[in-house]
Amino acid sequence: MRAVGSLAVAAVVAMATPRVALAQPTEEAKQLFAEGNERYLRGDYLGAADAYRRAYGLARYRVILFNLGRAYEHLGRPVEAVDAYRRVLAAPGKLEPAHEEAARQSLVEQQKLVAELSISCNVDGATIRVDGEEVGAVPLAAPVKVASGRVVVEATREGFVAGYHAVEAPGGTVVPVVVELVEAAARLAQIRVLSDLPAAEVWIDGRLVAITPLRSTLSVTPDEAHRVELRRPGYRTAVETLTLGAGTTTEIELTPEIRRDALPSEGGTLALTLVQEDASILVDGVRRELGADGVLRLPAGRHELTAERSGYDALRLEVEVPVRDRVTVTVDLIPTPETRASLIDEAEMDRGLGWGLTLGGGALLGAGTGLLVWSLGQRAQASDDFDDLKAHPDLVNKDAYDQRLFDLGAKKDAMTGLTVGSSIGAAVGLAGVVTGVVFIATGEDPEQYRLTVDDGVFAVEPVISPVGGFFGLRGRF
Repeated sequence: MRAVGSLAVAAVVAMATPRVALAQPTEEAKQLFAEGNERYLRGDYLGAADAYRRAYGLARYRVILFNLGRAYEHLGRPVEAVDAYRRVLAAPGKLEPAHEEAARQSLVEQQKLVAELSISCNVDGATIRVDGEEVGAVPLAAPVKVASGRVVVEATREGFVAGYHAVEAPGGTVVPVVVELVEAAARLAQIRVLSDLPAAEVWIDGRLVAITPLRSTLSVTPDEAHRVELRRPGYRTAVETLTLGAGTTTEIELTPEIRRDALPSEGGTLALTLVQEDASILVDGVRRELGADGVLRLPAGRHELTAERSGYDALRLEVEVPVRDRVTVTVDLIPTPETRASLIDEAEMDRGLGWGLTLGGGALLGAGTGLLVWSLGQRAQASDDFDDLKAHPDLVNKDAYDQRLFDLGAKKDAMTGLTVGSSIGAAVGLAGVVTGVVFIATGEDPEQYRLTVDDGVFAVEPVISPVGGFFGLRGRF
């Protein structure tokens, strides 16, 4: 998988019936599009593609197709990416030139990764599957497009032993594939191979018949022992031998063990950074405990990583571990609606508390400082008057002198107490301001938890389509 750019902003055109009353995009489509973007930015391209497909089924906007093509690129699915980009470019509408050019360049690059299989079989009507996915019955109307690399073609028909053909399909080529079927003496048996390990080869009786993940059962002759193997470099081959009766179906689960001795030469390093530190991590269906460094040593190649935590949606990531090298992945789970609401409330509460402390502390600091300045001035004035009176006792009679002296002493004491109190108030206010600022600066931003739905994506206006005078919708991004 190669790296592709971030989600682009694009315009879209969607066709509708030739009626003036045009359906507006549903809230569900907007939510799905936003969910797809959220998963895309977290590297969950499987989840993103699923959300985009569902959104496009509800609102046929080209921006959704554009993002779907990006997700397919990351998933290493060039056939689907090419289809998405072709549909985007067929009617780009107000797609910005830069984004239209990005779609065009991606289309050219992805086409180089697509091969075609010209499949034939000696039995007409045989069902053809490519890597377990049914593509039709022979004779096929056209070559089958596949991602470049090794693929397995399977042909089946009632009364015949299943035929398999593994081929290498380089990008940009047409590869002829001939599958031979022979008549079966009895009704075939079926084996369903279960395995969480991706990109592993399934061999039956020494012949490559499938690559995981499997989407269908595998046909074998009944009443004979069959050796089923699951192979992948860096793993010990998992083997099971079984004999099945005619017409029966059985499931077997094969879980190859990692060859620890081969990791230095055939393995790589996966370094995980967990935003939710207590998240559970499964690699290829096996729960893995992370050390303090968050590092896992794994066989090179593709791995499926699942991250789980209560209150969050599971995150599914496809990771390519390089040989004798390191790949770093950040795992940031998506909260459920309930958890999202709780996180927003908590962040808003912390932010409100921070502003409350800052404003309240500021008011207290201001009042305390003002009162401190005033009380210091009053205390100084009372002290000066007290000293002046004592220096000139003959200016007033004795009774007035004693009362005045007492009043000035009392005022000095009162202002001293007020000075202490206002100093404490100012200090408390300052502490409140500092604490509030810390709360605001270090607290969570509630906006980061909101599922953003940009209504600009779905701002629409009527437009006449050049095809048959149909009315359509033109979106403005």
